[in-house]
Amino acid sequence: MDRMEHGRRVKSRLVRCVKVTLLVSTVVWTGCQSLEDRWQSARQKDTIPAYQEFLENCPAEKVYYTRQAHERLATLFFEKAEREQSAKWYAQFLIHDEKAGRLRGPDEPDLRKMAQEEIARLTYVEADRTGTIEAYCEFEKKFPQSPYAREANQKIQDLLVQDAERLLAGARETNTREAYEALILEAEKKYPGMTGVRAWPILRLKRKARYLAESLRFSTADGRRLSDTAAWEHARRRGAIQGYVSYYCFYPKGRHRDDALDALRELAPPDLSAMIAKLTSGDSAEAANAARNLKIDSQAYDILVPFLCANLFDSTPLAWEGMPGLKATTAGAVAAETLGKIGDPRAVDVLIQAAGSGEYGRELRESAIGSLGDMPDPRALEAITRALDDREERIRRAAAEAIVGFPAADLLKIPDVLRNMTRSRDWMAREKAMKILGKIADARFLDDLVGGLKDRQREVRIAAAKALGALGDQRAVPHLVQAMKEQEYMLTRALRRSLQILTGQAFPELDDHPERSHETWSRWLEKQSVPGG
Repeated sequence: MDRMEHGRRVKSRLVRCVKVTLLVSTVVWTGCQSLEDRWQSARQKDTIPAYQEFLENCPAEKVYYTRQAHERLATLFFEKAEREQSAKWYAQFLIHDEKAGRLRGPDEPDLRKMAQEEIARLTYVEADRTGTIEAYCEFEKKFPQSPYAREANQKIQDLLVQDAERLLAGARETNTREAYEALILEAEKKYPGMTGVRAWPILRLKRKARYLAESLRFSTADGRRLSDTAAWEHARRRGAIQGYVSYYCFYPKGRHRDDALDALRELAPPDLSAMIAKLTSGDSAEAANAARNLKIDSQAYDILVPFLCANLFDSTPLAWEGMPGLKATTAGAVAAETLGKIGDPRAVDVLIQAAGSGEYGRELRESAIGSLGDMPDPRALEAITRALDDREERIRRAAAEAIVGFPAADLLKIPDVLRNMTRSRDWMAREKAMKILGKIADARFLDDLVGGLKDRQREVRIAAAKALGALGDQRAVPHLVQAMKEQEYMLTRALRRSLQILTGQAFPELDDHPERSHETWSRWLEKQSVPGG
């Protein structure tokens, strides 16, 4: 009896075990079947939302399905990004492509690199559309290694210059000493702590405002300059560094210039007293070395302007020991170069005098012209344009380099000079002319820039290609495409960049096959209706 009861119990346990096993198997099979069905459903729909929904409900351990879904999402996001030209969708492609873990063969295009380049380009386009210093700074921070980073930096510089010009124009409307001094305070408040190259436009703005304020201080109510005696009395009563600096610069034949230098020596802060001592030591080499090594980053260096002006016509030749590659120069030329670095407009008149004087040697003229370009002032434009026709090549090249730095508004006043530069016998002058015309971006110079695409010098052709992109005139498109026939790498890059700016077309596949650029762009042009073709 006990045996029979035991047998029944064992049998009952076996039956329960079988039922449980069948139930578990059924659940597992149903789950797998359900996952496979969901996957097939997502594949059938083949949309981004369908795959995203599938991934939300797919267990993480199902590696095969998750990788397949991420790989398909990466493809769909890439296609969508290309259609809509959206950095957001390229970023989604990168996320899903990384999760898919796909390894591409050597012959397959590097889509990740293309996506990263497109994100940088589209972000730069957005920054360009916004057109603010903050937008370009944010781009530069995110993409410091991008090819567009240099352009962003240049845009920041240009915007700083424009902002400086706008602030200065506002102060000039009232043209009072108080307005210019308020401008200096506003610039310091708006751009605090700015250093390096970016500080230059603001530093020069403050120096320009200081120059205009000082000009008013040394002028009568009807705009005439004070007499020498009245000016010296004004500077002496004021007892300030800026007053003595202004007297020395505004009165080149003033009877109290030496007294002004003595006063500046006494007022100089300790860190600049040693520099002044070197500049006035009577040793040309020591003075030149001191001037050359100056780090100009503060308005405090304005005090050195009179001492540098005093050394400007020192024609003593310098031998730079241990620096055989440095070009021969004179102590005066180094002083002129340093005045350009400081950028105080009060030195412009004496630099103009040096730029036109052959008495003290070519080196001084060359450095003076370069410094006038470093602090573009309308007073200097005439002297520089005269130097463009100088008989010495180095003077002509220095003038061509200097004129590039002038504001577009000033350059538009000399269109004939610019056109003559495009036909100069010196290819460097022609190259600078193309850069200037791109900076001006005036449609009247379209034909001159198109002519630059056919110049015999490669650098001129490249500069013309870039300038046509900056010009923004659609009539340039056929000429840019035609110039691609040359198939020179650097020129092709410049042409592609300008065409991209003018048309919005990128053709990233040409990065790996630049030799196909002319063919690709020609096919595209045939399908368009571009004026000027």
